[in-house]
Amino acid sequence: MCFYVLPTITDCRQHLGIEASQPVDIAKKGDDKENVSLFFEMHKEGPGFNQTTLSTVLKSIAFLQIKDMGKQVHALSVKSGFEFDSYVINSLIDAYGKCSLVEDAARILDTSRPNSFSGHTLSP
Repeated sequence: MCFYVLPTITDCRQHLGIEASQPVDIAKKGDDKENVSLFFEMHKEGPGFNQTTLSTVLKSIAFLQIKDMGKQVHALSVKSGFEFDSYVINSLIDAYGKCSLVEDAARILDTSRPNSFSGHTLSP
C-alpha cells in the first residue's frame, strides 16, 4: 500500500478544503462515526496526518469497537513513523483493549520503548 503525505497542514487544508484539525473537532463533539469516516476519507485523498489525528481516530475506533479499522490505523501509524509516539501507543493499547484484542495490546506494550506510555492507559 502506498500513500502520499502532504508536507504541511496548510497543504492539507488546501487539498481538501477542510481544516486538518477537523477530525479532532468532530471527536470533541462526540461524533465518532463521522470522525472515523473523515479520517479514512482524508487518507484516501492523500493528505498527511499527525500523531494527534491518529490518537483521535483511535479513540473513536475504540469507542465504536471496530477491530479491523484499528488494525488499519495501526499499520498506518507504523508506515508513517509514529509507532513509537507515546500518544499513538497509548491510543493503540486503549483501542485494542476496548476491542477485546488483549494480545495485540500486550504486544504493543511489550515492544514499546520504556517510558513511552503512561499509566492512565492501564487503569480501568
